[in-house]
Amino acid sequence: MHVPFKGAVAALSDLMSGRQQVYIGALASTVPQIKAGRVRAIAITGKKRSALLPDLPTVAESGFPDYDVSAWYGLLAPAGTPRPVIQTVQQQVRKALQSPGCSNSLRSRAATLWAARPSSSARSLRAKSGSGARR
Repeated sequence: MHVPFKGAVAALSDLMSGRQQVYIGALASTVPQIKAGRVRAIAITGKKRSALLPDLPTVAESGFPDYDVSAWYGLLAPAGTPRPVIQTVQQQVRKALQSPGCSNSLRSRAATLWAARPSSSARSLRAKSGSGARR
């Protein structure tokens, strides 16, 4: 049964207290609880194992070979934003992601860094939202 929560803190609290039996959440919020032994990790939902929990198998490795559920974040701009503005933003984002402070901080939260071109991001967004199949 799906139980909606307002956030990870409430969901993890119910999981640790035994009021909830299973939780699927972001590694950034769960790794501290896993490492402290407060919750037991079963599998990673993405395609690859996490560098933060290298011994934890993926769901695919656990018997569901096509399973891949992962989240990604992107920057969006209004349609019609001039190309030079998009290119400037993209260059600055790449520069930030390459800085040790930013990249180390994101990796410590189980993020995989990837700076895609706007055209490939748009294709990926359409495919993941299902609109690519309708076009």
